[in-house]
Amino acid sequence: HFKITQRATMKFVVSALTGFLVVTISSAVYVDRFDQIEAAKKSNDKVITIRNLQVPAGVLLDLQNLKPGTTLQFEGRVTFGYKEWKGPMVRISGKNIIVEGKPGH
Repeated sequence: HFKITQRATMKFVVSALTGFLVVTISSAVYVDRFDQIEAAKKSNDKVITIRNLQVPAGVLLDLQNLKPGTTLQFEGRVTFGYKEWKGPMVRISGKNIIVEGKPGH
């Protein structure tokens, strides 16, 4: 059993025409264990942060079929166990995906 760490960030948008303050909340999911990846991909979070992840030897880091508009952030190090194989090591796919490297990555 595992738990995905989530954080909520608030973004404020002010409309000059209507004078209303609109508050939207977007949340992020942190992945720091390999077994959390599938749950993160299925979550409704628009930001997935991969941080200090260890990928088992001979296993694909499968970040395919991300939800449209997902931001994928890498923070810290991603390390791969050693095994000779033909790979690939990482696959990322989805519509309108943004991939970012956070400071220190």
